[in-house]
Amino acid sequence: MGAYSSQGKLWVSLIEKAYLKLHGSYEFHGSRSSRDLYILTRWLPESKDFTKDFDSDQEWKRIFKFSQMNKVLLTIFTGTIPDEDAIGLVGNHAYAILEVF
Repeated sequence: MGAYSSQGKLWVSLIEKAYLKLHGSYEFHGSRSSRDLYILTRWLPESKDFTKDFDSDQEWKRIFKFSQMNKVLLTIFTGTIPDEDAIGLVGNHAYAILEVF
């Protein structure tokens, strides 16, 4: 797990450090973005399971619209990945989506 800001904003790393300290150590074994966001902000996030039936065209339009208005924080959880090295992602890991286009 790691947080950073490419624009020199130290608060991102400080909040991450404090959050992990509250959980006992930096050997923090997994979490969910929605849970973490709720703990930090008390905001109730919406979760989507893309493996179940949903209208993909409608959902992507909605995601894009709110992304363009800077009114959404997007993360994605990978689940188990049999060959992590082949695709360059870590299994059972949450990633922030920085841009939607």
